[in-house]
Amino acid sequence: MLRCRKNCHQKDITCGDYAHNLQMIVTGSRDKVVRCWLYEKFKPHFRLAAHEDEVTMVHFLKPLPLLLTADAKGILYIWRVPRAKDHDPPICLLKWSNKHSMEADVPISAVDSYYVPEDQPNGPQLLLLIGDEKGYVKVSDITCCISHYNLKPVDETANPQEKRNWLHRAKPEQFNMLDDDDDVIHTYTPVLDDGQIKHEY
Repeated sequence: MLRCRKNCHQKDITCGDYAHNLQMIVTGSRDKVVRCWLYEKFKPHFRLAAHEDEVTMVHFLKPLPLLLTADAKGILYIWRVPRAKDHDPPICLLKWSNKHSMEADVPISAVDSYYVPEDQPNGPQLLLLIGDEKGYVKVSDITCCISHYNLKPVDETANPQEKRNWLHRAKPEQFNMLDDDDDVIHTYTPVLDDGQIKHEY
């Protein structure tokens, strides 16, 4: 076993993802909370409590500093993730409900992303591929997320010295996983309008 943390969530962990380029791990739980961790030392980075139902999907949109989270009600968020050495909170870029026509929201069961670099034809472009419990597959163009902040690919492993510096400044080991309400991000108003997203079925 390389790394271990106990009591990371108050209920079962339902999903997780790892971003090598960010050197981060993210977990989602039935407690409706999303937690992000610094991979090297497994230190807490931030916590999100935006969802009103159990978290069913967390996914880093590599190689960009973006994170997707979704819950059992079919509500999906896109977050801009702060670098490990930064103390800024995550920013909620987008929020939308996965629904078809006038139906109720449909939970998302699978997700992936495809990034076209800016030096390639039609780049930069960021596509989101979503599958849901109704059997629908949707391709959504969320390039607005990267163009609004002029986001670039991030690779925290490219500079080992810089990496060591921010690990040295990580939070202390006595951090309490279940009593850290002071680091919850309470502002979830999306920066962008979901009308900027282009969906194809």
